[in-house]
Amino acid sequence: MKRARLIVLLIILWTSPVNSQGNSTWYAWAYAEATDTLLLFNQEGDLLEIDAPTAPEIEPAAGKFFAISRDGADMAVVSYALDGSPLVIFYDLNSGAQNAWLGKPEESYLPNLDGSLSIPSVTFSQDGSLFALGLSDFETWRVVIFLTETGQAAVEINQDYEYVQPIMEAAGSFVIPVVRLFDEQGVHVQLVSSTIEGMTEYPAFLWKWDGNVVESPYTEAFMDVSPLTNEIVYPMLDDETPAPDPIGPRAAFNAIDMSSSDFIMTLDEDLLITRTRWAEGTQAVLYETQDPETFETIWNVVPADAPDEAAELLSQYIDVRGTPDGFLSIEGDTGIISFHSVDDPYDPQPITTIITGDGLAEILWVSPEGYPYNGPG
Repeated sequence: MKRARLIVLLIILWTSPVNSQGNSTWYAWAYAEATDTLLLFNQEGDLLEIDAPTAPEIEPAAGKFFAISRDGADMAVVSYALDGSPLVIFYDLNSGAQNAWLGKPEESYLPNLDGSLSIPSVTFSQDGSLFALGLSDFETWRVVIFLTETGQAAVEINQDYEYVQPIMEAAGSFVIPVVRLFDEQGVHVQLVSSTIEGMTEYPAFLWKWDGNVVESPYTEAFMDVSPLTNEIVYPMLDDETPAPDPIGPRAAFNAIDMSSSDFIMTLDEDLLITRTRWAEGTQAVLYETQDPETFETIWNVVPADAPDEAAELLSQYIDVRGTPDGFLSIEGDTGIISFHSVDDPYDPQPITTIITGDGLAEILWVSPEGYPYNGPG
């Protein structure tokens, strides 16, 4: 009876509607690895600075990945424990209450594909009550759905599930499941093989709330998903356009594509495109380029419907992140966080400062327009 009630509860939470709002005001969280602190701010400046959540069993040398729910009320911190087990800390950003969950010592995770410290907010359910994470020991894998409030692992799917077998055959060996989107239908999961290089997309399935599994259209390797519209933007390889040789295991991405557009955006035949992110809602695209000769990386911004208006940003920006009305940047040397409009990206408006030190600093999350903000103020 308890399991039946739990499944009913999951269905109710999974399909809960989101109350939208037309307010473009946003909040943002940034993280400084050097001090292991989190900074909450908005257009007006600092609001709150806290130590990043931790637990007695955490491995001090292990990195941390941060996921924040769409409404800003809950955080999941993914790391490793002293015994090598995956560790997930669920932290209520309003009350400070937290719960921890431990996986198995031989399991690994791949919370994102672009090497950053943030996990997309879309790995939470739309109301923030559920969180999904993929785990693998490279022989077996599983995707676990957690109850955010308690940190309980409520239900999971693994490689033995009948309906994932055809997708498993296409994925190859040594698979890690990567959760890419938790929407009103269910959880979209990519099966990433660690033995295949140069991939531009991966087999993906949708684990529906009724337990059924079907193919998912979210197959692109390095996509950014809009929390409001589920539209994606991603770097791609345009075979009809010259491209430099790839660096490392990635394909030589030389163009950008969007699910909301009927044309491919080709920007520079001499530079590799390594990452893409939405800006100004989904009206613009932030993209990182890398020079294959010098390995220098620079962020750029371009209106989604005007590829000729691409603007190369300053090289000292170590991170950028879109907002509903523009985008944010962090300067590596100074730690200054600024707001930019897409119309005039070379006129940054300083908001606050974060300590960069010798570690990484990143804008983890920006509240999406259309979602009520329920986090600390």
